[in-house]
Amino acid sequence: MLASMQVHNHLMTGAVIALAVNQPIVAAPLSLASHYVLDALPHFGFKTPGYEYSLHQRSTWIVVPVSAFLTAMLSVIFVYEHGFAVTGVALISLLPDVEGVFEYFHRRRNQPVPRVLEAHQNFHAKIQHFERPWGFFTEVAMSVLAGYLLIQLAT
Repeated sequence: MLASMQVHNHLMTGAVIALAVNQPIVAAPLSLASHYVLDALPHFGFKTPGYEYSLHQRSTWIVVPVSAFLTAMLSVIFVYEHGFAVTGVALISLLPDVEGVFEYFHRRRNQPVPRVLEAHQNFHAKIQHFERPWGFFTEVAMSVLAGYLLIQLAT
């Protein structure tokens, strides 16, 4: 299911936390926790089982690549402007979605998914109640807010 808040919003929120706290050892767990908070908000996605349905929606083929591009560009900018500490803390906010990659490869090889990974997937899925196409507007609002805060904190 393509239902997670778009990655650029997670990354920008992690960077806001890194800049606001200014202590990577404190900001890192806050950045990780922010992932789950954002995923609990209404966001773009389709509340259907499996990736197949989401991948057949034209909006998915627009929103996901744009988000991935923004994430790559923002990562480069963060490293250039703020160094590796801010970028590292921001990237920590993406870690909960990495489990999808591990799941994909386990299933592709017909291997059972490890219990800890399955437990995380269940928790991650339970907090995401509001995956809807109209959640795109929530994501835009998050992007604008996080962008504004980044500008304020960076100056």
